[in-house]
Amino acid sequence: IYPEAGPYSSALDVTMTTPTSGATIRYTTDGSTPTTSRGTVYSTPVHIAETLTLKAVSYRSGWTTSPVTSAQYTIAPLVTAPAFSPVPGTYTDPQDIIISTPTAAATIRYTVDGTKPSDTNGTLYSAPVHIAGSLTLKAVAYQAGWTTSLVTSGQYTIGPLVAAPAFNPVPGTYADPQDITISTPTSAAAIRYTKDGS
Repeated sequence: IYPEAGPYSSALDVTMTTPTSGATIRYTTDGSTPTTSRGTVYSTPVHIAETLTLKAVSYRSGWTTSPVTSAQYTIAPLVTAPAFSPVPGTYTDPQDIIISTPTAAATIRYTVDGTKPSDTNGTLYSAPVHIAGSLTLKAVAYQAGWTTSLVTSGQYTIGPLVAAPAFNPVPGTYADPQDITISTPTSAAAIRYTKDGS
C-alpha cells in the first residue's frame, strides 16, 4: 500500500500492488476484514479524503489467500509553521524572540539545543524567548486533530559589532595611483577586501 499509513494534511490517492502474478486485490475502508468475496476489487487508486483504516488482501485461484494488510490514514489540516520576530540574523545585543503561528489555538514548542522540537519535545512557548548568545532556534506548532507543522529553524548570532573599516586616503578622484590603507579600531579584527565590486 502506497503511500504508507500515517497523518496527511490533504486527501491522497493510495495504490496497492502484489508481486503475485494473476492475483486479485480486494479492500475495505470501513474497518471490516476483506476476503476473496467481501470488499471492493481493486482496479484504480483509492481516493482517501477522511480518516480511515484501509485493509486489503490478495488472492488467486488455487493459492492460499494472503494475510490482511492494514493501513491507518489520518487526514487533518496542517498547522502553519511558526514565524520568528525579529528574524534570524546577527545582532549586537540580546534579543527577545516572539514565536507565532496564524493557526488559531495552536500550541508552540521550541528548542535551543539543536534538537528537533515536536508536540512532545521542547519547551512550551508562553513568552518571548530571551537569546543572549549565538544559537539555533527551532520551533513547531501543533493542535489536536491537525497535522503538526513543519519545523521552523533560524540561526541567531549575538555578539559585539566589529567597527566598519576605514580607507586612507578617503575615496575620491586622484591624478596618481594610490596605496590605500584599510583599518578598523576593533582590536584583533581581520579585514577582507574586494576590488571587483563583489
